[in-house]
Parts: sequence; structure tokens; C-alpha cells
Amino acid sequence: RACFYYQIGRCLGICAGKITKQEYLKQVIKPLILFLQGKKKMIIKKLEARIKKLELKNRETEELARLKYELKNMNQALASSRILSVHEKYANDVVELAKILALPKIPERIEGYDIANIFGKAAVGSMIVFSRGQPDKSQYRKFKIKIGQGQANDVGMLREILERRFNNNWPLPDLIIVDGGKAQLNAASRALKKYNWQIPIIAIAKGLGLRSAAAPDKLFFPGQVKPLELPLASPALHLIKRVRDEAHRFAIGYHRRLRSKAKFL
Repeated sequence: RACFYYQIGRCLGICAGKITKQEYLKQVIKPLILFLQGKKKMIIKKLEARIKKLELKNRETEELARLKYELKNMNQALASSRILSVHEKYANDVVELAKILALPKIPERIEGYDIANIFGKAAVGSMIVFSRGQPDKSQYRKFKIKIGQGQANDVGMLREILERRFNNNWPLPDLIIVDGGKAQLNAASRALKKYNWQIPIIAIAKGLGLRSAAAPDKLFFPGQVKPLELPLASPALHLIKRVRDEAHRFAIGYHRRLRSKAKFL
């Protein structure tokens, strides 16, 4: 006698001899092995192919209904695994960052800033946003520097873009990361003080030397005389560097577009 799940279309009926062992191995055991190996996309692809083949026959059968049910569940499982993967990375990076920096809370919104120019020309600034440890490009902003064009003053330029940022009614960050050393940190701190914002801020400067292992990045904090050097394997350091590098990439991209445009004027 077939089981209850066979009667409701959720089993192939191996217990009642409704399907051969070879077919059961092909349709159940092998997909299960793929699932346990994390190859969910491959399973989905195979299910979609089988569904398409049955639909071409233009018949609604129990097998077709079962395959559609399996496909729906597999897509849900894939979506859940993606969410879990992002959450685990968020927790690993950002929670450690909050502990090391002694932040009042886990930073859900991190803003990174950088300046790009050549001897003060085509000077621009970038603001990038990481939400829960991941880039949120819809929140990125770029700034064309208004003051000091033609003068190499990265510190003054950084302060300008931060002041312009806080003149806008955008969501406030839980942490600000600026590319640079103590001078950039002080400039950013003065910009925050002007608007009376109590927002944690750090500056990250590349160490001197050709090899990062020999000269690790240095982190500067307000009120701290000596910079902090985190282990190269630190998830928190990796996150800070990702924010710094993304701000640099975004600023350089805008700077190059302005220079390219100027050539044709």
C-alpha cells in the first residue's frame, strides 16, 4: 500500500513499487546528494528542464504538479541560503568591528569618504555606503570640489565634502571611515563638530612599504595618539579596507571622467 505522501502527490511511491529503484535513484537520491553538496542551482536547472519537457506535451499531470512543487521549495531554499550567507558575513565582519572600536551599537550604515585629484585639478570627493556590511550603491554620492580647485589640499577638500554631506537630509551613518591619516581624521572631526553630530569616525592609512605584511594599515581614532594596527586576518580590518577601497574606486572613477571630458572642451 502506498504511503500518505504518495496519495497527496509528494512521493514517487517507491514503497509500493510505483517506481523502479533506478528511477528513484535518478529522481530522488541523486538530487538529494546535489542538495547536500550545496549545488541547488544545478537541481533547479534540472527541474526546470523536466517541467518544460512535460509542459510541451500540454498536459497537467501529477508528475508535473509535483515537479512544480519541488521547484518552488528549491527556489525558497536557495533564497534562504543567500540570506543566511549575507547575515553570517555581516555578523562576522561588523560585530567584530563594533567590539574593536568600542562602538555604542553594531553599525548598520557605514559611510566611506575619499578625495581624488592631480595637483588640485579635477578635484572630486566620494561618499560610499555599506549597509549591514554590503555596498549599497543606490546611496553613493559624488562631489565636485568647489573650493581650492588647482590647489593640492586634500584635507580641506575632505572637510568640504563632509560639510556638504551633512547639509543634506540623508540618513545618518553609524560609523564614518575616511581614507588618510591624522590630518584627515582631524578635518572630518571638525566637520562633525560644526553640526554637533556625535558619530564615531576613524581614518585608515596605508603603511609605508611595498609589502602590506611588513607595513600593515594603520587606524587613527579621535583622542588616540598612537594608531591601531589590526592583524591582517581580522574580519574587521577586511571590512574597513573594503570600505576604503570602494570609496577610492568611486572617487577615481569620477575624477577620470572629468579629466576625459575636459580634453574635449
